[in-house]
Amino acid sequence: LVSNLAGALKTETNMHVASFVYSHIKSLTRITAPDMASVAANVAIKLMSRKLDRLSFRFSRAIQRDFYHTPLMIGAAGSAYMINDAATILPRAVVAKARAYLAGAAADVLEIGVRTEGIQEVLLQSPATDESVDRITQIKRTLRALANWKTLPTNQPWASAYIKLLGQEVACFNIDKTLIEEALPMVTGPKPREHLKRALKALQEGVAFQYAKPLLASEARRILP
Repeated sequence: LVSNLAGALKTETNMHVASFVYSHIKSLTRITAPDMASVAANVAIKLMSRKLDRLSFRFSRAIQRDFYHTPLMIGAAGSAYMINDAATILPRAVVAKARAYLAGAAADVLEIGVRTEGIQEVLLQSPATDESVDRITQIKRTLRALANWKTLPTNQPWASAYIKLLGQEVACFNIDKTLIEEALPMVTGPKPREHLKRALKALQEGVAFQYAKPLLASEARRILP
């Protein structure tokens, strides 16, 4: 499968796809988990063009590092994925994941993801996306547009983020103009100690607990022969 993927990558014209697949397979060459993925990845790397190794981080990338102790059959792995495309300046999505191995089983312990669809739409309407200028100028225009965040629209979220524990989503929130306007006074306000005192007072008054039971709403499976 990995060799077929490497062969298909030779004719791939989208450099973001080529960069992501190449960096992902190259990361698999260094893993120590006993699933033979590193052997297949090493074979695939030899079939690919070395010019893909010189692509910069403005293309989509995948990074993975792990540690596995065979006698104890325990290990841990961390991976990060950055999804980009030619029409955007900032990454469209960034995902970081931590995985644990124990007695031959694997589980995704923690996963954090950020998507920037809203801010991308705003930046596409600014001069920062002018392809006739160099990338340094595009970055400067992007920073200038982000600095004037008060003029950005409030009817759509700028970004969204989620957190997963053991494969289950435990938190999901949107980042918009209203949230930033409420957070800035707490950080840069003239009396940050007052906010700290109110938080400490709330903790001293006690903590409220509410029992909640998770419920699996649906499950879908697809079996291929």
